[in-house]
Order: sequence, then structure tokens, then C-alpha cells
Amino acid sequence: LECNGCGDCVKACPYNALTLEKGKAELLPLACTGCGICVPACPIKGIEIRNYTRNQLKAQIKGILSEGPGVIVFIDPYAYAAADIAGVNRRQYSSLIRFVSVPSIHILDADVVDAAFEYGAVGVMLVEGTTDEKLTSRSDGLYKNLKKETRKHKKPLRYSHIETAQYEKLTDLLNVFASQAGAKAERRSRKKAAE
Repeated sequence: LECNGCGDCVKACPYNALTLEKGKAELLPLACTGCGICVPACPIKGIEIRNYTRNQLKAQIKGILSEGPGVIVFIDPYAYAAADIAGVNRRQYSSLIRFVSVPSIHILDADVVDAAFEYGAVGVMLVEGTTDEKLTSRSDGLYKNLKKETRKHKKPLRYSHIETAQYEKLTDLLNVFASQAGAKAERRSRKKAAE
């Protein structure tokens, strides 16, 4: 943990897993759920979740999009279970969809979403399946903040809450969003070519 002692992460944590000790944030490992709300709360980007650092996520996105444009779908384990069930039930979703599994969508900040757009994502979805109200009550704020901070790309960003049993709804949402994002990207490309 790199720390300037501001306490923003302590205030953000809904599980009281961080405290300020001697002017530095200290993690209480037994209280931490790994939700990642503290990650974007840190103004100096001093907090990272092991195996899901900003650089690791950006490298994964860059690799995924190196084959061509797509829709990046940041998806938590609960919603990923719905995607898994959709596959078992042979539900189809757009070939533009590129899943990036995260422990919680709350680890995301504008830095990671910006990178997705810069690497060629035609759209980004945040899909959450957790029913933990300490997280879901903050999801709309996260979405609005990311939308505002990534507005310069003029590409669609969407948040959806999908519980595991809603696998049909998930595939429908993925298909509609991919269709809309793909069509918007195509219009932008034609406009650019005409200029």
C-alpha cells in the first residue's frame, strides 16, 4: 500500500477493513472482502487488488482487442455464473462481446475504462451480479462517475445488474448493447472516412 494518509479509502470501505494508523492506511485482512471500492477511492492510485492491478487489466484488454474491435464487458463472478449458464443452455450472444472477469466492478476507475476505449473497445459494459447491498447501493454512483470521466471518447458505457438466474436477460442485454455500440462505431467510421 502506497499511502499519503488522506483517509479516502477508509471512508469508502463499507466493511471497515481499512483504518488509519500513524498517518497511513492499514488493511485488516479478515474484514476485507476484496470488493475493491478502495481502489478508485485512492487519489494517488496507491491501492491495487492482487491479480487485478490496473496494469494487468489494461494488458488483458489490450490483448483481447488486438484481434479487432469489441465490446468489453467487465463482469463479476455472480454475473459470470449467469453467462456460464447461458452457454450451457446454448444461448447465443454477439461475437463482439469480450468478457473481462473482475472480483467486483468496484475496482474499476476511469484509467482502466479509458484504456479499453483507447485500445479499440466500441463500448464498455459493467455487469454486476452480487446482491450485497453494501456494493449495489454504490453501483449507480460508480457508473455515473465513470460515464462522466470517460465522456471524451463518445462511446457507450452501460451498467447492468444481473443475478445468476437471469441468464436469458443477460444474453439479451449483451446482444442489444453490442448491436447499438457496433452500429454507432460503424457510423463514426463512415463519417470519418467521408471527411
